[in-house]
Amino acid sequence: MKKVKVLCTALIIATTFATGVFAQEAGGKVLDVNSAINSAIKNSYEVKNKENSIKRAEDNYTDEVRRGNSLEERAKINDRFIRLANKSDRTEEEEEDYKFYLAVYGSPMSDEEVSESLKMAGSIAVKYDFNKFQNKSALEIIKNKIKENVYEEYGNLLKDKDKLELERRKFEVAKGEFEQVKLSAKIGTISKLEGKEKEVEYLKAKEEYEACKRDFNIQRMNFNKLIGAPINTEYDKYLQEYTVDSEQIKDYEEYLNDALTNRAEIINGKEYIEVKRYERSLAIGVYYSEHREAKIADAAFENSKDMLELKKLDIQLEIKKLYDDIEIKNKNFKSVLQQYKEAKKSYDEISKRYSLGMVSKLEYNKRSAQLFEEMLNYKNIERDLYIAKLKLENACSLGTDVNKANYSDIG
Repeated sequence: MKKVKVLCTALIIATTFATGVFAQEAGGKVLDVNSAINSAIKNSYEVKNKENSIKRAEDNYTDEVRRGNSLEERAKINDRFIRLANKSDRTEEEEEDYKFYLAVYGSPMSDEEVSESLKMAGSIAVKYDFNKFQNKSALEIIKNKIKENVYEEYGNLLKDKDKLELERRKFEVAKGEFEQVKLSAKIGTISKLEGKEKEVEYLKAKEEYEACKRDFNIQRMNFNKLIGAPINTEYDKYLQEYTVDSEQIKDYEEYLNDALTNRAEIINGKEYIEVKRYERSLAIGVYYSEHREAKIADAAFENSKDMLELKKLDIQLEIKKLYDDIEIKNKNFKSVLQQYKEAKKSYDEISKRYSLGMVSKLEYNKRSAQLFEEMLNYKNIERDLYIAKLKLENACSLGTDVNKANYSDIG
């Protein structure tokens, strides 16, 4: 991808330090997106639910190890149980043991049941150990997704905030023009129709400004809900601004290699293959290679490898789609950047003329609002590019979809 340096704009907000979701400064509350992420994770139902799942998995692991030991012990005593059942002249001690076996187990196991018990005893601990491993991976994936959501919604909040400022500027221009027209109409230099047209423009600008206020407040409340802050919390300063340096955008192959190394589908899949490999060797050891159970275990092992390869293909398609999206957004960004430069040049010219008294304040305000709109268009495209890059980077780490990373059939 061709590289382009991103120019700083007047919209970039100065960086300060804050603690908590927002910090109280002399100028008011400051929203810090990093603290907002921590708050969203802390208050997330999904995170709490998965943490409980991990605790249950740990408890189940201990219980199932005990169950496995019990099955193994049962298999070991089965031969004695059979001998005692077939013995007519049992000693007093043997009779007590036999009655105990009857009370606890009911009857001796068949050879098939013994084999199944030995297989289960050997695989239980391995399965539940994998379940713990997978649940911990899932917790980090959930946190990744929350982080991505907060970044995206924070970007939408910035967009709505700046759109509100744009509509305020447009409203001030429309108001100034309407006041000027009213004065001209009073002294008879323009027609009533011209005055009415400006009044309509003024009322429309006012309506759009009020609508933007409502939209911004809704977005702010939704963001507060996402991060677990009081829903009516208002902010006076937004700590972070999204900027992108295209030099930091790597080649497609680098992203793909990272994804095929770091994704939970890959890490979990390799572990899952080892579980199925162990179960296959266990089945062959307990039975024999041509036995039905051994063949089932062998098929499950081969299937686990196929599953991993299919997930690799899915990851490849996902990374390609995300990378193509970045390329499109980056081209669009470079195009708008040039438009912004041209608008800035025009603004500098009119600012100079205004300072020399060659342009009225009203005309200066109109051109200033036009520049702000050009700048806002540029900034929003950069924000979209930032989020697209973030999504690609997340897709090259553990990922953001728990279901895609799931292999185990254990709850």
